[in-house]
Amino acid sequence: MNELGKRTLTGMLIVAAIVGAALAGKAWFAVLTGLIWAGCCLETVRLFSIRSELSSAMPDVTSGTVACYLLRVFSGILYVTLGMVCLYLLYVCLGCYGLLGFFVLIWSSDIFAYLTGSLLGRHKLCPKISPSKTWEGAMGGFLFAVGLAYVWKIWLLPDTGILFWLVFSVLTIVAGMGGDLLESAVKRKAGVKDSGRFLPGHGGVLDRFDSVLLAAPVALATWFILNWILDGKILFA
Repeated sequence: MNELGKRTLTGMLIVAAIVGAALAGKAWFAVLTGLIWAGCCLETVRLFSIRSELSSAMPDVTSGTVACYLLRVFSGILYVTLGMVCLYLLYVCLGCYGLLGFFVLIWSSDIFAYLTGSLLGRHKLCPKISPSKTWEGAMGGFLFAVGLAYVWKIWLLPDTGILFWLVFSVLTIVAGMGGDLLESAVKRKAGVKDSGRFLPGHGGVLDRFDSVLLAAPVALATWFILNWILDGKILFA
């Protein structure tokens, strides 16, 4: 099977697992979230490998070098944990279709950014971090995701205000793109292309859920802030 075939099949299995767990209930989604958390944490430790940290300081290894490594690993695991906890809380706050809408925003912006960038990409977005990403791709992914967000709201979230969902969607999409770039920066510093090899065609678990790790806290904070501001009001339902 070629790389595109592997990527497509793995992507379908990931989507099926997330949709299935979300529809099955909170307990199943909590189990899936825990598995994703464990995979991301293991790959975080790998990215901040103590061997690379110590080899750069050899033969003069100091306690400061080890402390720096431990701090980076702890920060990475804390970041992953925050993202996964917020993802589960999104399910609690938004319900099944709201949570799946969140994933639609992340997935569609990623897919259409790749397609638009491949066809129209000319201007590099962050060449020092991710040479393949372009401004055209980012804008294409953003616009397509916002369009799908509107369709999702009309179809499955009719009681949600359009202004509420639009603000929620825009901030989620932008945060997802930021999470992708953040992981790319970490991988570039570590000198690796992928965070792991667990997911054929996608690399590691962290590669697949890098956008979620930053987008979930931002989305959850947005939900709370908008509910506090609107005080239960529905704007432009």
